[in-house]
Amino acid sequence: IQLEWNPSGTAYTVLFPSHAISYNVESDQTLFQIEDEQLLMKMIYLSDDFIVISGDAGIITIFKTDGTKIRSIQAHKLRIKGLGTAPYESVHSSSTDKLPYLISTASDGTINIWDSNILCQNGDSDDISPTGS
Repeated sequence: IQLEWNPSGTAYTVLFPSHAISYNVESDQTLFQIEDEQLLMKMIYLSDDFIVISGDAGIITIFKTDGTKIRSIQAHKLRIKGLGTAPYESVHSSSTDKLPYLISTASDGTINIWDSNILCQNGDSDDISPTGS
């Protein structure tokens, strides 16, 4: 079980092995519930608008914070053990309105860096390669 606050502190999400539930801080009202086919291990907010969950199948799934699934990608061969972010402007100093880079680590020893601005776009293809490994 993991608890994660959204960046503005207005909501929090609790990750369970089979699903995640997000709550409004002031009203304690459920905002959304998301599920995935794999055993869920980690989650992280990219912004107040996007949340990422990952699990034992090595899959990363991106959702809007209204519960709408954006995409799933096979990020690693084995289970994902960690998710983190790095500010976009740490690489591109002129861009401050971009989503952070997503960093994923897995049991297979790999570390991948993903451009969240690409991951969070609606699209037909889930065949996205990491920006760096």
